[in-house]
Amino acid sequence: MKNNETLKIIQLNEIEFFAEQLQSKLRVLSALDTDTTTSDCGDLTDQLTTFAKNISSIQSCVARSKGVCGVGQ
Repeated sequence: MKNNETLKIIQLNEIEFFAEQLQSKLRVLSALDTDTTTSDCGDLTDQLTTFAKNISSIQSCVARSKGVCGVGQ
């Protein structure tokens, strides 16, 4: 494997890691937003949905990119 390919894979792995961390943060934010004991309960519903879709898009893109780079084949 060429050095450039290795560097691409490293970057993709880091993006994948950050996406997983974002997903974890999103779960916490979602739990906070569904707390019915607060007056601002549910105010982020639409944004949380958008976050989830975009994180999923990033994860899908990383998976496709890894396929292009020959990882996981």
